[in-house]
Amino acid sequence: MKKLILILLCAPLLFSCAGSDAKVKTSPNSSTHQEKDDLIEKFTRDVERNIEASNNKNWDAIIDMTYPKLFDLFPKEEFKAVFEIMFETFKDFQTSLSSNVRHSYPVIDYEGDQFTKFSYDSELIFTFYNTDDLDNMLPGFMQEFGEDNIKTFRNTNSVAVNVEASMLAVLEENTSEWTYLNWDDNIIEQLLPASVFDQLLK
Repeated sequence: MKKLILILLCAPLLFSCAGSDAKVKTSPNSSTHQEKDDLIEKFTRDVERNIEASNNKNWDAIIDMTYPKLFDLFPKEEFKAVFEIMFETFKDFQTSLSSNVRHSYPVIDYEGDQFTKFSYDSELIFTFYNTDDLDNMLPGFMQEFGEDNIKTFRNTNSVAVNVEASMLAVLEENTSEWTYLNWDDNIIEQLLPASVFDQLLK
């Protein structure tokens, strides 16, 4: 199940060197309707691209869209290996976007980098090789995601999981593309400046 959590960190997964007196500000334009609509449109396109890459097992594309500082905690090769190992347990893994992207957080500028957070609902479908594997893993899925969020399809040895994903989005200085990471408090806290983390945790 720990491997599953790591996978969920990047499907669509640093200690800051800055001083505590570094300047943090909220982008004054981030609250306008047009700015918010533009971000939602961008995030939606990127989530769809991430999902397509995941469903096609294009791990390199997922890595390219992942917030690079994650790889200070998990090297890229280890990251890719986790995806491959997943298919020792699962015959297939597919995900789909099941709601619109929701964005209610500010865009925070921290020393030239921009940080924000958004959420959306998705359905994850795990297909097992056989019924025994399904039966062995099902209690763990129920514990992890809640029984109400799970449907079991025994004719295909599959489990469908409905989850709300909260995503960190980062636009690093001198770059033109946002990168992303599923929001997990323990991981994200290690990657963001404390002042940014606190604002996005609310």
